[in-house]
Amino acid sequence: MKRGLFFTITVFCLIFSIILLPFSFAEGKSLKNYYCPKCGTHIESVNQPLMGTCPSGGGHHWHCLGEVGDRNYQCSKCGLVVKSKNTPYGNVPCKNGGGHNWKRIS
Repeated sequence: MKRGLFFTITVFCLIFSIILLPFSFAEGKSLKNYYCPKCGTHIESVNQPLMGTCPSGGGHHWHCLGEVGDRNYQCSKCGLVVKSKNTPYGNVPCKNGGGHNWKRIS
């Protein structure tokens, strides 16, 4: 009987740590824009994405563009549109060379 209870508690704790614990650490963190200048991929994420496999070869080179918000900005060099709280970081490399050139579009 004690062995079954111990097993049940152990399984419950394991499930809690795998499923629920990551959400508690993400609470309070803001959603951010990330961009890979190698392939031009843009994603929104709480944490910096994993390198993964980049279609341009090797792994992605993720750069943070800033917090996600309700204003739309577009890079005049590559056409990327991001929803951002403020003007996205301009020192992030653009896939078309140099840094992005952001213009607010709404």
